[in-house]
Order: sequence, then structure tokens, then C-alpha cells
Amino acid sequence: AGGHHKERRMTRKYEACFLLRPELSPEDLEKEAGVIQERITANGGEMAHREFWGKRTLTYPIAKKKEANFYVFYFTAATSAAPEIEKSVRGRENVMRHLMIVRKAFPAPKPQEAADGGPVAQ
Repeated sequence: AGGHHKERRMTRKYEACFLLRPELSPEDLEKEAGVIQERITANGGEMAHREFWGKRTLTYPIAKKKEANFYVFYFTAATSAAPEIEKSVRGRENVMRHLMIVRKAFPAPKPQEAADGGPVAQ
């Protein structure tokens, strides 16, 4: 299938932070993270790693909630795939907010004991 005529796709590293509903059980959190990861890879993203940062108090309430579970996904994707990935996760009922940014490099994976709900380093 010689279908690649000068298709030098730009790929970038992305960090996507998801604020998931605070009342989700650990099982439901993992299930939601799995769905998000599946949406990333289904739209051409290649996962580096994901981190659960725990339940954190929000600076201001979102949808009348004062806390959220923070989940961060690091992945590589074509620039053309990024809007598709965003569209595929927007409007999920367990996702209160999400933010996707371009990174120059991925941070090293954190040891999981950091997920104790302590303050996020700024």
C-alpha cells in the first residue's frame, strides 16, 4: 500500500491532565483512566506513561465540587491527532476538566507514593 506521498507528519509530546470526579471509587478511577488511554491510542497517540496524582482540593469549585482526582497522561501524537484526541474525551461524565499541553520532554515517572493527596508542586 504505497499511500504515503510526502506525509511527514509532525509529532509532538503531550501532557494531558484530567480532573476526574472526586466520588469515583479506585476501581472506577482506573476504569476511566483506561478509557482515556484507549481514546488516546485509538486516535493515533502513543503512550509514554500515566500518573495518578491523587485527590486534591481545588482552588475554586468546579461543578459545585471542591475536590477532584488528578490523572496525568504523557503521550506522543501527530499534531493532526491532538484535536481528535481532545474531542474523543470531551464531555465524558466523569471528567470535570481537562487540559492538554505540548511538552519539550517527558518528566521521569514519579514513584506512586506521591499520590497521597499532598499539594501539587508548582
